[in-house]
Amino acid sequence: MEKIFLFFLFFCFSVNAQNKPDVNTEYNKKYKKNITTKKGILTQDEFIILKYSLSKELQINLEENDAIVIHYFQYGKNCILADYNNEDVLNILNNMYQISSSTEKRFNLKNYYVYNSNSFFDSILSQERTFILDSGFFKDSIFTEEKNCNAFYLLKNNREYMLYYGSDYNDEIENFLTK
Repeated sequence: MEKIFLFFLFFCFSVNAQNKPDVNTEYNKKYKKNITTKKGILTQDEFIILKYSLSKELQINLEENDAIVIHYFQYGKNCILADYNNEDVLNILNNMYQISSSTEKRFNLKNYYVYNSNSFFDSILSQERTFILDSGFFKDSIFTEEKNCNAFYLLKNNREYMLYYGSDYNDEIENFLTK
């Protein structure tokens, strides 16, 4: 049952597909082609600088052993749920929080939610207390592509990272955390 919700959970937002004809709202070849994953290991210096920058941008105190996931929402040319109304978006956000909370507890990580001002449904996200408006740091330094309107960045305390553009990514997070 969780798998069914996952597909609808980690998704893209859009104001209205008719107003954005260049937005692909179907899970098709074009969408699949634009799902990308980047993995790597930061140097110790990169890790320290990134943790410092994340602490500053998120206005939090990141401990050395903290693993984090940044869920990022932006404009993207591929957005599966582009036709959803505000009420449906709010319901999906609530489900996303529940699944993220479960993952957080099982893997001892911290979830943060960031959106860019060009994000679909930015008016909804700005009202969500868990979402932080990107100052430009995340768009310029981590989430530099706009192929998909949903992405995440996971940073483990061993300096390994994963950057993923696409929806339905809870399995991606769990697989990376358990490897």
